[in-house]
Amino acid sequence: MFVAAVTFGGCAGRHTPAWERLDTAQALLEEHPDSALAIIEAIDPTKLGGAEERGRYSLLHAMAIDKCGIDTTDASLIAPALSRYRHHGTADDRLKALYYAGRIASNADSLDAAMRQFVAASAYIPQATDTLAIGRLLIAQAVIKFSLYDYRSALEKSLAAAQLYDQCNAFNYAFDSYEKALGYAMMLDLNDSLPPILYRLGQLAPLSTNGIREFQALRLNVAIHTQDTTAVQEILGNLSCEEIDYSLAVEMLRGFLMLEDYEQAEYIFQLLQEPDGMVNRIKYWAVAVRLAENQQDYKRALDYFAVYDSLRETHDQLRLTQELQFSEERHLNELQVTQLKERNRFNTGIGICISLLILCGLIIALLRLRSVKMQKLLAEKSLEEARMKAELDASQLDNARLEASNLNMRLSSMEAELEILQSAQASQLVQADEVNKLLRNRIDLINFLLHQPNLNPGDSRKSMQNTLEAIIKEDQAFIENTRKAYENAYPRFYSYLKEHDLTPKEISYACLYLMGIRGFEIGELTGDSRHYHVNSSIRKKLGLGSRDSNLDKALQKIFYGLYPRR
Repeated sequence: MFVAAVTFGGCAGRHTPAWERLDTAQALLEEHPDSALAIIEAIDPTKLGGAEERGRYSLLHAMAIDKCGIDTTDASLIAPALSRYRHHGTADDRLKALYYAGRIASNADSLDAAMRQFVAASAYIPQATDTLAIGRLLIAQAVIKFSLYDYRSALEKSLAAAQLYDQCNAFNYAFDSYEKALGYAMMLDLNDSLPPILYRLGQLAPLSTNGIREFQALRLNVAIHTQDTTAVQEILGNLSCEEIDYSLAVEMLRGFLMLEDYEQAEYIFQLLQEPDGMVNRIKYWAVAVRLAENQQDYKRALDYFAVYDSLRETHDQLRLTQELQFSEERHLNELQVTQLKERNRFNTGIGICISLLILCGLIIALLRLRSVKMQKLLAEKSLEEARMKAELDASQLDNARLEASNLNMRLSSMEAELEILQSAQASQLVQADEVNKLLRNRIDLINFLLHQPNLNPGDSRKSMQNTLEAIIKEDQAFIENTRKAYENAYPRFYSYLKEHDLTPKEISYACLYLMGIRGFEIGELTGDSRHYHVNSSIRKKLGLGSRDSNLDKALQKIFYGLYPRR
């Protein structure tokens, strides 16, 4: 199925050389429709590519024929375009296809079918971008509304089209649209609407082909309609009978009749021939009747009136027949629309029910899937929490073992410290009561700790932490108290050290050295592995040389120099 879809998509997008020729025809369509038609009709329709190319050819062909003024009634001409653009193409493509289908129906005098196509095309106006196409659609609707005597709708659509043409500077189209709107406004006797429309026509006249000449006829028509004899007289005074076309001649004839200038009216009448078109013929014979009456040629006036009356009756019969035909077509159309709406409503209801069932099924499936996913996530989360708890317990056990090992090692090192302190207490070096008291307290503490049972990882971690914190606290207090004791008991020795710029930390080290405690044991007490650097700094500040290898001996020598033995 996938391969078939790809193959079909590839064929649909393939163009023949005719595609470029259609591009050329489309570029010429607005300004040179005859050239565009010649290019299009030179293309062999049987050699066109897929539906896209056939639809475009059909639409451009119908457009070129219409723009060349050929009133075709062949609906098959636009059928490929309608088929293609029913579900494809842009909003402009769809609007144009429906518009030209309506034009063909209108040429066949099927106004109801034409209006259906035009109404369907109106649905694409909000998305369409081709202003000219939208304007043509509105004018086509206005013409049909006019033929059905719905002059107000015809006026509204003509004005809407004129404003669109104004926006894109399509002056000829704008002029024609305003001209139609002016005629519809006069039929509705909307005299207040005439001046602004006429004013805009006056602005567009110099910009439009034959606009100035046509504008003169429109001005005269409005003046006659509003019974403004002053304006009629002024306009006629500025016109020359030698430079007028048929539409202007008719309005001049009406103007001279309004002013009761029958001589000028007769002169212009003689220049005219019976025109084409039912409405123009009725106007022509109505004027002829008035002229014959003015000349008191009542026989000729009666003959003219018989022609006028016959034309008027024929016109009324055609209008009535058209209204009846349109009413019947509209009634049938309304029945079809009603039936179609009923079918659509039923189909829509079925579609909604099926959609709701599918939606419910999807919701249930999604809820079940979500439930399975949630259970899986909860199980994974439980496993992860169990794994993390096991790792945490193992880590805590390892930490407890390490802390117990460190504590037992510290207690072991205190046994050596005990021997040193006992030796220092027994020596004659320590004489001051305050220092002796400090030593006794320290010795008692170490004895107490050493007689406690060894700690192991199974013991309370809090108990181990408390013991270790107590030892560290006592170690720090012992170091600080030793320095203070020597400061109080042996001030000269303490001052000697300060005079040599020893820091309080270095003085504490010196006092411990003087007691006979060795460097690595001082490191155990202070928890500082850098005691060798402190040793080196003390030696340097006291000026000790290489012969003074033992710092404790050197300090004893200094001490006894200040406090001789007795």
